[in-house]
Amino acid sequence: MPDQKYTTAEEVKALLKRDVGRPVRLPETHQPHLRLRQVEVFLEAAKRPNFAVTARELGVTPGTISQAIADLEHSLGGDVQLFERSTAGATLTPAGKALVEKATQLMDDETSVKDAGIGAEEQQGDRHVVSEQVKPHLNLRQIEIFLEAAKHPKFATAARELGVTPTTISQAIAVLEHDLGERGKLFDRSTAGVSLTHAGKLLVERGKRLLKDESAVRDAVLDARGGDQGTK
Repeated sequence: MPDQKYTTAEEVKALLKRDVGRPVRLPETHQPHLRLRQVEVFLEAAKRPNFAVTARELGVTPGTISQAIADLEHSLGGDVQLFERSTAGATLTPAGKALVEKATQLMDDETSVKDAGIGAEEQQGDRHVVSEQVKPHLNLRQIEIFLEAAKHPKFATAARELGVTPTTISQAIAVLEHDLGERGKLFDRSTAGVSLTHAGKLLVERGKRLLKDESAVRDAVLDARGGDQGTK
């Protein structure tokens, strides 16, 4: 995946605070989704000899990088270790190496969601241009909620299926639409219910791919961890 360029250090700090540090409220029985900002931080760290270098590149502190990696390891499983840490630096473990390929695919597919007609373009005269504004990463829990809502004529039905309130569904969809930008309206709302827009129909296909990528990430890491433990 090509290096991501940020307009200012303040922007990346704000996004890291939002997407790395923001709590995700889920039913207790639900496995938390990976946070894509943490995945991106991991991929940046995997390119460099230590977290201090990564921190300088992203305009944050080494502690922010360490915390993002630790949170990602926790999300993948309590005993998952992606890096071997030492005074000399950080090197990828077998699980970390396995994560690089699958995580890169996950991030590439997220880019395809944002850059392939869903909230990514702005109209200027007779041509479209891709916005250069730094955008937050998508929230995979919101993608899951959207995919459930897309199956039903009303948010209330989706809410019953997920065991949450209709307001939770509405808020999750609203945040997702905001993150996708001006062209990211996913549903037409009416008193009769909701129906998918063109952007919504596109996101159904690409959203399913994102969740499939997330599963592939988890499977690859668990397989690598199992093989590593078997050699000890």
